[in-house]
Amino acid sequence: MAATILVQITTNLARKGEPTHLLISTSSIEGQDSGLLHDSLVSCNNLVTVERTRIHKVIGRLPATTMQKIDLCLKAALGLQ
Repeated sequence: MAATILVQITTNLARKGEPTHLLISTSSIEGQDSGLLHDSLVSCNNLVTVERTRIHKVIGRLPATTMQKIDLCLKAALGLQ
């Protein structure tokens, strides 16, 4: 079984600025290529592992620099910092 780990992305911006959350602004270059329609928070508190066959559609991608920021949020959420 090939699996991948997913994080929740939400338009509820109430936790913006917390070390476990990353704001993706649709007005920024990273946000424009993300496939997101609204400013959103990547919430690294909510992780789920799913089989890759259950992922039916990729709506966008985030650049490597943004993924590095998400790595820092994941480390904070998992207590690895």
